[in-house]
Amino acid sequence: TTVDTPKDLRETYHDETCIAVEWNHARGVKDKYLVQVASSNFIINSEYIAADDRLECTFDGLYPGRLYAVSVQACCGESSSKPIERYMRTTAIPPQKISIDEVKERMITVTWPEAWCDKDHYRVTLIPEGDGGQGEIQDREVSCDIQRKYSFRNLVPGQLYNIFIRTLSGRKESE
Repeated sequence: TTVDTPKDLRETYHDETCIAVEWNHARGVKDKYLVQVASSNFIINSEYIAADDRLECTFDGLYPGRLYAVSVQACCGESSSKPIERYMRTTAIPPQKISIDEVKERMITVTWPEAWCDKDHYRVTLIPEGDGGQGEIQDREVSCDIQRKYSFRNLVPGQLYNIFIRTLSGRKESE
């Protein structure tokens, strides 16, 4: 008979450089599991986990914001199951320094360096400071393909603001 495929592969943790997974046992006889992480069809790391160990594996040293294919196969002797595979992404990292380039009565222009990770776009957010802060929250997406610069307009003169820039990769957003 063939070796059964493991069940319910799921991500249990991720950060900028790490993905941790766990899965449920395959039915029937097996001695170990082969767990692999790949990017662009290139296997980055492989680990064997004994069938009687905890069914979990952590991959470190991954690139921030990157989409990875993680797969698990049950093995018995020289035979192995079909893999169960899921796509998982590390978290993107934020730009390291925001610069205020220009401040006018009703406008603030910010710039930032490129975030060194795989990314789809940036999110720039301006929030009025304080409980009685006047003005609206501004939240915009900025393409990675253009200059890393954004001007917030129609601001309330004299109001203090907090500005945040986050990097987005897939559905994962940097802190």
